[in-house]
Amino acid sequence: MHAPLPSYLRSPSPWTDDRIEKLKQLWADGFTCSQIAAKLDYSFSRNAVIGKVTRLGLSGRAVAERKPKQPRNRLSAVPAQHSHKNFIRLHAMANNVDPGLPFQPDTAADVPIEQRKTLMQLENNHCRFVYGDVGKSGFFFCGKPEANFICDVPYCQKHMQRTTGTKSR
Repeated sequence: MHAPLPSYLRSPSPWTDDRIEKLKQLWADGFTCSQIAAKLDYSFSRNAVIGKVTRLGLSGRAVAERKPKQPRNRLSAVPAQHSHKNFIRLHAMANNVDPGLPFQPDTAADVPIEQRKTLMQLENNHCRFVYGDVGKSGFFFCGKPEANFICDVPYCQKHMQRTTGTKSR
């Protein structure tokens, strides 16, 4: 244990007897610690009030009557059979895309062999859309010369629309 500090080194406690009485009264009236801190002219933080309440051993206070919370079903606001279709329609409208177009996944067969690029062959204007798994045979980039990597357009128009839902700039 440490020896107590001499009185000239101890700072006076901001918790005066009046403030402690006011704290006890507000606590008994059911105020929250944040409200008590505010009513003490913001002399204390919420955490300071919590600490003092704990050190004083205050408990059992009046609690404002609360009505029980009703469980909310967040999905009930949107009919389940239409929610996915509505999302697709709204997303398509926001991105200026025709929602009627079915999604067609790309396959490696869609890219001509002479257009395919390895990492070392890529130049600024080559599309960087990836086909295959890195490190495995058959891995390549689209390579179509419609991109502009320096101007933040990493894909050709087809792949830009597929990845972002917008056409390239």
